[in-house]
Amino acid sequence: MQKSFGKRVLKWLGISFLSIFLLVALIYTVVYLSTQNRIDKIYNVTVQDLTIPSDSLSYEKGRHIAQNRGCMGCHGENLAGKEVFLPPGSPMGTLVASNITSGKGGIQYNDKDWIRILRHGVNKEGKSVWFMPSHEFCHLSNSDMSALISYVKNQPPVNNTVPKKEIKPLGRLMVFLNKFPLLPAEFINHSEKYADDIPPAITPEYGAYLATACQGCHAKTYTGSPPLGLEAQPYPTSVIQAM
Repeated sequence: MQKSFGKRVLKWLGISFLSIFLLVALIYTVVYLSTQNRIDKIYNVTVQDLTIPSDSLSYEKGRHIAQNRGCMGCHGENLAGKEVFLPPGSPMGTLVASNITSGKGGIQYNDKDWIRILRHGVNKEGKSVWFMPSHEFCHLSNSDMSALISYVKNQPPVNNTVPKKEIKPLGRLMVFLNKFPLLPAEFINHSEKYADDIPPAITPEYGAYLATACQGCHAKTYTGSPPLGLEAQPYPTSVIQAM
């Protein structure tokens, strides 16, 4: 009798564990397919034409914009990349700032490539880049965007190969739940038109224009946000139009 009871208990335990395993596998399959579909999505964006200047004043203006927008904070002072997000071994995956110079391990971008990634958060293959906050500076005026590209494209080449990006199951779950803003192209209005120039002014509107990079850490309301809790939203058209 006891042996029979013990077998029934083991049988139901086995069924329970198998059911839980199958349920978890089903949930993760949904999570994986959903996130992979978003990762592989092709964005057919229209890349605007910008004339990228080569004069020293534009270069220095671009340097100032790069500093203000946090480019060096992520990619390093020489823009050759560094580990500032998820280092290798992280349970969520591997995300490090890329080497955006033309050195070994870096990138080979033309002007259109730079405009596409900065305006739309989209790489050469038409897919969203990972975790680069393009949605925080896609709204730059054409003048400022051109100066920024002038600066970054003319950096000395630096040889530095960073670890390959990877998203693990926990990271995918966070992306699925919209708790981790992996894909900036999802947060950008790709049909938005931007001002040719926004002159500096002591106004709330110009302050808002400068402060979008702060929102990545402090949230759109500047009241703070959880770790990795970016309030990823397109830059408000109303503010652009008010300038």
